[in-house]
Amino acid sequence: TPGAAIARMHDEIVRVLGRADIREKLLGTGIEVIGSGPEQLAAYMKSEVAKWGNVIREAGLRAK
Repeated sequence: TPGAAIARMHDEIVRVLGRADIREKLLGTGIEVIGSGPEQLAAYMKSEVAKWGNVIREAGLRAK
């Protein structure tokens, strides 16, 4: 995805998540809004894939 498109999506998402009514609705469903940039999200996703991949391998789990 081109960097300009990512930047625009990020800006729009931040704008929407800044609305009190949206934050309240999300919190009501158990979703915690954390503001970060695309780089932080990518790093978080990479660490989660590594962490949970290890858990899955160690538990010997397989998809059907």
